[in-house]
Parts: sequence; structure tokens; C-alpha cells
Amino acid sequence: DDAPGVESLISACEVVLAVVRGGVEALANERREAENRDLARRAEASSGGSGGAEGDGANNNCVIHIDHMNERAKYLKLLRKWSADLGLAGVRVFFRGGGPRRGPKGAENIFVCLSGPAQAISSFVSRLRTEYVDVDSSGKKCKERQSKVLANRRPGDVKEGQGAVPPFAGFEARECATEADLEDALQSLNLLHCGDGSERFFAGEAAAAT
Repeated sequence: DDAPGVESLISACEVVLAVVRGGVEALANERREAENRDLARRAEASSGGSGGAEGDGANNNCVIHIDHMNERAKYLKLLRKWSADLGLAGVRVFFRGGGPRRGPKGAENIFVCLSGPAQAISSFVSRLRTEYVDVDSSGKKCKERQSKVLANRRPGDVKEGQGAVPPFAGFEARECATEADLEDALQSLNLLHCGDGSERFFAGEAAAAT
């Protein structure tokens, strides 16, 4: 006798959940649109400014380490879209294959190298930590909980004994067969400022510019 009432209650709950999800998605979209408008205003102001390093077109450089990806293709597609949306000058993603733990669709030990305006980099880091980017082992959408900003440097910031970071443009993702290949890829951009190998993770996290 109680079944119809229970079914009605479940249906009502499903409707409420759908409305809540729709509201959350709408708020996220509004936030992204406002973020993009703010970036556009900053870019316009910079182009008409008095000509500091930012106004001369110099870019900040940021290195982010991500522990793993379960759905590499979808994850990289999202990073590419963010890069275009935010107006980043260049993005390089170096990674190892998924191996026995993540499988052929996954990736491990990922380094995301960014070049662009400070605000665009800050927004990229914020999205990485607050939006759904991957799936967990059960296939459910998940946010990035295992990323670390290893370096976030202004134009001209170069560690003593290191070369400047060469300009790089566009989006490129490269799978590295060995750890040595991964080191070589980072070295090609002079982005080992944050340390080598295992020491890299003790370099201290640099907060993204706000």
C-alpha cells in the first residue's frame, strides 16, 4: 500500500536533484564567462598600458605536476579547451603512459608547462582544482586532488646557472617512454628550475598569481 507514495517521493527527490544540478552548472558557466570577460579587460588594458614586461608581451611560466590521469584523452581535450578559452600563449604536457595501474587510456607523472599572462595561468590553476576533469576508478567524475604547482615565474626570472625559458606557443602533449625522456623534455624548455628528479617535489609550492 505504501509503494505508490514511496515512488512519488523518489520522483520528487529526483526532480529536486535535477534542478539543483542545473543550478550548479549554470553558476559554473556564469563564473567562467565572468572570468573570461575579466581576462579580456585585462588584456585590453595591458595593450594600451605604459609598457612594462607584461605590456611588452612577455609571458609568465608555470609548471604543474599531476599524479595521474585515468581518461587521458578526455583530460587533455579539456586542458586544450581551457588553454584556448583563457588565451594562454603556449602549453606543453609531458607524461608517462598509464602502465599496469592506469592502463592504455591513462597517464602518470604528468607535467603541464604553461606560458601566458599571470591572470590566465591563475585561472587555469583554479579550474584544475575546482572543476571535474577526470573519472575515478569506479568511473565517476572527479576533480583534480593530486596536482602541485612546482614553479610560477615572472618574465625574466631565471635561476643562476640556468638559461631563460624559450618562447613556446600552441598546445602540445607528448608521451615520454622513460623518465630520462621526461627530464629531457623539461630541460628543452629550461623548466628544471624547480629541481631535478625526486628533489623536484621538495622545491616548495609557489602559489599562483591572483
